[in-house]
Amino acid sequence: MNAPANGKAAQRLESFKRHERYARTTWPWRDGAVANRAAAEREVGAVKTPLWIACPASASIGFTRNSVGLFQTLTAKRVRGPSSLPQSREDLYR
Repeated sequence: MNAPANGKAAQRLESFKRHERYARTTWPWRDGAVANRAAAEREVGAVKTPLWIACPASASIGFTRNSVGLFQTLTAKRVRGPSSLPQSREDLYR
């Protein structure tokens, strides 16, 4: 997404480079795909099903080894005046 061209501005950028929780999230996705392989093959076919298994597994391995990173960008439509977005992640939960 090209935020400035779409009238949006980046408000926050967060790195998930060292995010072990993400690895713990993606392993169950892989396990679910393995456990439901027949349903996955019906949904996307026998050729694509191994990708449904390999993608979350490789993401888990990469996050566990700290060899991959993920960046989350929060964007908002440009408006005049102060942003209505919370100033920090902690402010989201207050």
